[in-house]
Amino acid sequence: MMKIAVIGAGPLGSATARHLAESGAHVTVFGPDEPATFAGHQGTWSGHYDQGRMAVTDPLLVASILGHRAMARYADLAMRSGVTFSRSHPQLMMFPDGATGEGTQEPSSSHAYRMLDAVLEHSRTFGETPEVLDSAQLHARFPDMRFAANQIGALQHDALIVNPRLLVRAELVLAEAAGATRVRELVVGLESTASQVRLTLADGFTASFDKVVVATGAGTNASGLLPARVDTTVYGATIVLLEVDGPDVVQMPAWMYLDSHHGGGLITPPTQYPDRRWYLKCASGQLLSNPLHSAGEISGWVSTGGESSELDYFQEFVARSLPAVQVRGGHTRPCLPSINTTSVPYIDMVDERVGLVVEGERGVMMADEIGRLSARLTLTGEWRDSLDHHEVAVRWAA
Repeated sequence: MMKIAVIGAGPLGSATARHLAESGAHVTVFGPDEPATFAGHQGTWSGHYDQGRMAVTDPLLVASILGHRAMARYADLAMRSGVTFSRSHPQLMMFPDGATGEGTQEPSSSHAYRMLDAVLEHSRTFGETPEVLDSAQLHARFPDMRFAANQIGALQHDALIVNPRLLVRAELVLAEAAGATRVRELVVGLESTASQVRLTLADGFTASFDKVVVATGAGTNASGLLPARVDTTVYGATIVLLEVDGPDVVQMPAWMYLDSHHGGGLITPPTQYPDRRWYLKCASGQLLSNPLHSAGEISGWVSTGGESSELDYFQEFVARSLPAVQVRGGHTRPCLPSINTTSVPYIDMVDERVGLVVEGERGVMMADEIGRLSARLTLTGEWRDSLDHHEVAVRWAA
């Protein structure tokens, strides 16, 4: 059997490991567990330490294709692993009134998610029928919510909420059932030669493999494992968790809204977290305002626990926009989105023995399909898919 190491035990790494192991490879997955606290944390930190991410039709076609392929396997993945990690829940995406109509908005990689026409077009491709609601219809449909003037909403009924922690657990359960080995250590060195790839761990131990897949997310450049920097940017983002009494305090879709505060944000409905409490999860457009360039900057940001001003903003926003909801308290958490220059994942080979996956955006939604494609590419050295590989080929920083 081919000996393959997967560096990174997050959504993409765990999915890659599962598909490799179920294809017959001898797989070792490297990656520490989630840290107990972010205060003073100096090691690796993943953006998937969360309970609620949306899986929806995306304005970017590549993301929609990969996401729908992955979602089609969710039920089988949950059944075989015994881990339920997703639930059906609609999502409401807000747009300026008048956003429909070809050519009314300039497309760009960083703001493509705002393009209503693309959402509607791709939804039709996948047999979905989102509703477009004007201001009056929004107020009638969602009486517990307060919307800004001159907006319309695209309501996607077929959306899902995915628990990233449990998705990773499901992938690793099946990877280990297929023979994969989990090593909870940090890889600090990678040497690729004509005959093998040699890894060095933080404890000084070394091991050699036939091939390696680097799936280190926000640490892709900071880890120093690759021969050059990938064209991706890591951001120090703040997630706000506002505590509420339970799941029934408000009937609302996951809500991507527009606002003067950095363009808007996202609020997911009440979700239970590991402390057994229920929270509204909130994230604003400030997600992409704090670029981080080194391991030191990443550790420094994580140690802050997030930006306190975001907590103040969302407490005020929820009081104004969800007036029936009584917030019991709240806190911030750090997050590390990694955004590729193409806004879609990188799935590629660095050389004949080293593969690479970097999420782009909505990585949790697409993770299982990214892992499948990565595993196949690593095993065969060839791209065999109807999706043009150019769409997901790695871009290197200048």
